[in-house]
Amino acid sequence: MRYVAGPSGFTPPAGTHGAQILLFGNQGAPRTVGHAIETHIRRACLDVHPQARDFLAIALAAITADQGTLRSDSSDGWTREIHLHVGVEDADIWSAASGLLSAALQFLTTDRWTFSFSQAEYANLPGGKSVAADSVALLSGGLDSLIGVHRLMEMGADPILVSHTVRGDKEKQSSFAAALAPDQTHIQLGHNAVTPGSTELSQRSRSLEFIALGVLFASARSPQIDGTKTPFWLCENGFIAVNPPLTPSRLGSLSTRTAHPTYLSLLNRLLAQIGLSIEIQNPHRFETKGEMLLSVASEPSMEAMAIQSTSCGRFLRNGYKHCGRCIPCQVRRGAFLRAGIADTTGYIYENLGIRDGHHAQWKDVRAVGLAVATASGSSVQRWGHPALAGLPVTEQPNLLGVVSRGLAELSQLHSSYGVS
Repeated sequence: MRYVAGPSGFTPPAGTHGAQILLFGNQGAPRTVGHAIETHIRRACLDVHPQARDFLAIALAAITADQGTLRSDSSDGWTREIHLHVGVEDADIWSAASGLLSAALQFLTTDRWTFSFSQAEYANLPGGKSVAADSVALLSGGLDSLIGVHRLMEMGADPILVSHTVRGDKEKQSSFAAALAPDQTHIQLGHNAVTPGSTELSQRSRSLEFIALGVLFASARSPQIDGTKTPFWLCENGFIAVNPPLTPSRLGSLSTRTAHPTYLSLLNRLLAQIGLSIEIQNPHRFETKGEMLLSVASEPSMEAMAIQSTSCGRFLRNGYKHCGRCIPCQVRRGAFLRAGIADTTGYIYENLGIRDGHHAQWKDVRAVGLAVATASGSSVQRWGHPALAGLPVTEQPNLLGVVSRGLAELSQLHSSYGVS
């Protein structure tokens, strides 16, 4: 599928064709995205870096193309071929970086992404203001970002908090920000992508757009110190960051790769190439979710917010309730057991030991059970090591350790319900 994305009035080069995406607009096109973001920047009079604005434009084009291109229409029912021609302010810089951009998106989504660029004229922003902070931290409404931001504040960090608004989580994000960091700048924005026809639900490129939002505001922070990089905190437990495929059928992006070390490394290389002094870091890459939760288990306010946090992969589809049986829910439930905190979340499928298709025999529950059995039979190292291929050799022992301990938390969860 081919798309052409640009601002209002953008005219691509002759011979460039594809479905049209209007960037930072909301009228006059069947596919629109990003109008609220542009409005926020304009009202805030922020001095954003032009390459950060271009990066966000590309990410918004990608999520719109992702949302509008059904996996079911592809030859194998999953892998798509998507070409994006994007109008940017500096086509030369982005043409030189297109290889890294394609590699990052292909790793994230397991689709084949190609890019081309041409010059576009974006509306001038008033500018004039910077955000006083020393870093940026993503606050999603999930358990890991909740704990991560709490620990950053305890360490004396001064971050801008950036949230990507999702139905059911906006109020939660606001309450977390108010409780954890009442004096910090908290920004909540969504892409508001509109596409005609059916919508692809997997949308693996969402994390690129979330990160691009953070990069935009990181580029506007003050003071900027020559020779230093602005820390960009993406807080995710190491087991889910690596997200080892539990079974052979879960290879590639069938397991999400939002915080995978390879993906973050590609993005950091991309940011450096386009001239942005920003570095994405996951300070919890060597911790399990249970270990993260255990670190705040003695704080009653954190325990209460932990219960309110969102983990479920089907939260919206389940009417803003945790299903209790998807992989993220099982990892969450294992974390509460590891931390010794009573889990009063209230899951739709509470007792995983019930031997029917909704509980013990559900595909995700079976996948965890198979992984636990395989790892115990062939050793965790043999089971988990393939997921670490290509990662720095110096980090592989620590990452293998967190994969092993994360699987142990899942094993404890299954044992507590007699799942076999």
